[in-house]
Order: sequence, then structure tokens, then C-alpha cells
Amino acid sequence: VKDQGTSFLFSGRTRRGKTHLACAVLNNIMRTGHKGIYISALNYIRKVKIAWVEGSGISEDEIIESYVKYDLLVLDEIGKGKYSEKEKGMLFAVITRRYEEGVPTIGLTTKSEAQHCKTIDEDAVSRLRTGGGGVLEFNWNEYQQAGIL
Repeated sequence: VKDQGTSFLFSGRTRRGKTHLACAVLNNIMRTGHKGIYISALNYIRKVKIAWVEGSGISEDEIIESYVKYDLLVLDEIGKGKYSEKEKGMLFAVITRRYEEGVPTIGLTTKSEAQHCKTIDEDAVSRLRTGGGGVLEFNWNEYQQAGIL
């Protein structure tokens, strides 16, 4: 998966195990000596906006590039909240840069693939399906109802 830059979009309602599975993959990648990071989309956007503050000493591009260097990025809660066009662009930028570098990203969302295409961008969703990846629908009962927890 890492060698091919395989990316995924995990889609489904809350409490279906998307974050649990993504973090298990992330932990496995890191256990083998690779670098990975988990961040929510809103926290990522907040960090990029730091560059807008005069005197921050860092550019928007530098912050975006800092997320490209990881062997795996888990970007949680994509589509939570309402994004401005500039914020959509920030998400598109990191997903696209990682796609260009051939490094995998796992995006997590509670929205359907069609809704997700409208929320951020159809091209960004397409890039999260690359390298043999795809959209995985988590459409089963939540953990507590299934008696797992």
C-alpha cells in the first residue's frame, strides 16, 4: 500500500469503526519505522491558517508541505462543518500534493461519496481512490449495537 501510494476514503455514519481501522493501519505503518500522522480536517485547516497571521514566520505552502512528508496521513472528519472555498482549497492542496508524491492518504468522512464530492471536490475524492484504493462504505450497525464494545 505504501509503495503504491494507495489511498482510501472511509465513509459511513459515526461509531462504525472508520477511525479505529485507520488508526490501526497508521500504528502498523509507524511500527515498521515509517512516519505517519493523524489529524482532523478542521485542525489541519486551523494549522494552515496560522500562516495568515502576520509575523507567523511560516507560509501556507510550508505548512501544507509539512504534511506531505509523512508516509501516511489520516485525515479525519472531512466534511464536518461548512468549508469556505479557501478551506476547500487547503484540503485539495494537501490531498493533491500527496497524490503527486505517491504517498497514501486515508480520508474519513460521515458523508456519502456523492456528498463528499460536493463538500470538498470531486478531484480530491478521485485522488483518495488512487493506487488501487477506493471508497470503503462502513454501513453496518454501530459498535455498541453490535455488542462489540
